[in-house]
Amino acid sequence: MTLPDARPPGDAGPSGHGLELRWPTVMTRDGDPEAVVVDVVNEGDARWIPTGESLLAFGAITAPGAPPPGIAFAFAGGPRRAVALDPGDRTRVPVSIPDGDWAELEPGPHDVHAVLISPHVRAAEPLRVTITAEMIARRCAAVARVPRHDADAVRRSREATIAWLRARTAAGDALVALAGELARAASAADAVARIRALLDTDESTAQLLLGTPLDMLLPSAVAAGRRELADAEERRDASSRAADASGPA
Repeated sequence: MTLPDARPPGDAGPSGHGLELRWPTVMTRDGDPEAVVVDVVNEGDARWIPTGESLLAFGAITAPGAPPPGIAFAFAGGPRRAVALDPGDRTRVPVSIPDGDWAELEPGPHDVHAVLISPHVRAAEPLRVTITAEMIARRCAAVARVPRHDADAVRRSREATIAWLRARTAAGDALVALAGELARAASAADAVARIRALLDTDESTAQLLLGTPLDMLLPSAVAAGRRELADAEERRDASSRAADASGPA
């Protein structure tokens, strides 16, 4: 899922709100792939003042040189609120990478991609890391130790991610019609209503689609989203088979 950018008056910068992501030296110099962090830097000319943002960062691990994926995310209550940043100020935030994604990895070099949620900011360059067999075993073991109630939450999160990828793919497939509807919208509420009618989706999904960066709806991103959707469905089905084989927790 993707949330809309917040652009307080006077903000500027390459991202539209002055904020950019920078990999700190603790990551670029033999950083720990199991504890990824990234710096949020105000590169604009004006103070960035949050309007409810929490500066949550999510990530994905890909093969070296692979294009940036569409990073899906889900979270539940209680994130820390962001603080104002003057030009040149920075704050460091952890990058959340689902433990379940590690099961798909092989030992060796990989790229870590990061994205900031609300406002939407993607790291300009991926972070090259080395993944070891021991790391993969630890993260997979962490998933295996998840209690039943936490496993249910993970399953709901996975289903929400799949639903979002389906909605985003449908929006990309209908991009021309969607642009036409949005061009006629008299307000944000009208735009949400038009998205709901065009794509036959619920209000919360329509609101998220309204805030989706346009580049995530381009044909290349839609194609990547389809691959990501297929992978997510495959991981879900594999997890369900494993749970059935292991019996009740």
